[in-house]
Amino acid sequence: MKRTIFMAALLLCFTGMQAADKEGKLGASVGLGSTGITLDLQSKPHPLIGLRFGLDYMPSITMKHFDIAVSDGTGNAKGVYERMQPEGLKKPETVLVNARPGWFTGHFLADFYIHRDKGFHFTAGLYFTGSDHFMTMKNKHDGWFNDIYDFNNSIGAYTTVDHSGVGYIGIKLDDGTILGPSKEGNMRGKFQVWKARPYIGVGYDGKFSNKNLGWSVDAGMQIWGTPKAYIMNYTKQGNEYHEVFPEDLSGKAHTAVKRAKTLLKVYPCVTFRLNCNFL
Repeated sequence: MKRTIFMAALLLCFTGMQAADKEGKLGASVGLGSTGITLDLQSKPHPLIGLRFGLDYMPSITMKHFDIAVSDGTGNAKGVYERMQPEGLKKPETVLVNARPGWFTGHFLADFYIHRDKGFHFTAGLYFTGSDHFMTMKNKHDGWFNDIYDFNNSIGAYTTVDHSGVGYIGIKLDDGTILGPSKEGNMRGKFQVWKARPYIGVGYDGKFSNKNLGWSVDAGMQIWGTPKAYIMNYTKQGNEYHEVFPEDLSGKAHTAVKRAKTLLKVYPCVTFRLNCNFL
């Protein structure tokens, strides 16, 4: 599906560029805004229609952490784990999680001008990506759960543990499932939205004294759908992502997932671009 969308957008773009080549209006732009760093190829096959095909890169930035409660499930994993600790260490009660947004997207956008000599335009199009997430989550302190991974998977000093009567240590979901850490001692998760994201917006094109240079401001929104939150489970129950809901979690984690599902159905886009015409 994503390959079909990409090829269709590419075909439309090159068709527009061929038409623009005849009209003498072909260019490129670089921009910065809420979609990250933007690079565009631009064509204007008709005085009232502009086409843009490009890439957006949102740098990975670590956001403020939030807490997720660590449980011992329905068994006695906590007690067994603490009795087997040679130093008498206690089971961590919470994990501090950092959320890191970051993505690459492609886009194909069509600008519809209200007048051939005016810069105001309406825009419609599509943002698309091969990635299934727009934000990742990981515990703040790397390797924080190394010992708990060994316990859950009966490695090293914990090979005698029979988990059928003990349970696992990790993040407990509402259905009783326990999501344990990776062998590197980390808990990982992600927020996922649509890979193909429709866009609508408005914009304005301005000119500098050099007729081949200009600027643009665009504002609109991408339709993301309802975000889904997932946490990876690395216990013997299976290494796979499990969808989690606000009611599965408590405290700040509950609030973060609930807000994401409510507020991120659409994503606001504001971008400032510098334009250069080749022809």
